Amino acid sequence: MSEDRIATIVREINYWKEHHLLPDTYCDFLLALYTNGEGVTETDNNAKKRPKNSLQIILVSILLPFSFYVIYFTQVELFLQLGMLLLFLCYSGWTYASMKNRYNALYHTGLITSLFLIFLITLTLGKLFHFHDIYTSLFFVVNFCSWILIGRRQRLKYLVFTGIVALLFTCLYIIL
Repeated sequence: MSEDRIATIVREINYWKEHHLLPDTYCDFLLALYTNGEGVTETDNNAKKRPKNSLQIILVSILLPFSFYVIYFTQVELFLQLGMLLLFLCYSGWTYASMKNRYNALYHTGLITSLFLIFLITLTLGKLFHFHDIYTSLFFVVNFCSWILIGRRQRLKYLVFTGIVALLFTCLYIIL
């Protein structure tokens, strides 16, 4: 078989392995078969992906503290704060949407960051339009109920738990 054809087959098998289209043992067997026992080591493939994913996780994780800094410790106009929060939300939402694998840390980090940024955006909109406290609290209740629904839909227990606890604190704040 020609070298180009073998290289194409090896790339396809690596794609199958990466996207879990075949079990890893089958992919390893096929790689060993087509590369005459040499195979493509997993450390080579993972070493290329690890810095990119870890850099994205760091960037997405920094968005929350930076957004708190922008909102509470700077004298920036509210429209600019809202614009920056929307920009942060777009990046974290894109990070979440681009990860299709639930077992990837970037998937969960993007989801959590997006939900907290939506929470901060509702808080900023409440300040911008001078909503009464009861309306802002109502927005928070809707926000936390959506956390519970998203958590139940995607079977993420930590999100359901966080939504319930936040909803309870919001209800206690409204009552007291």
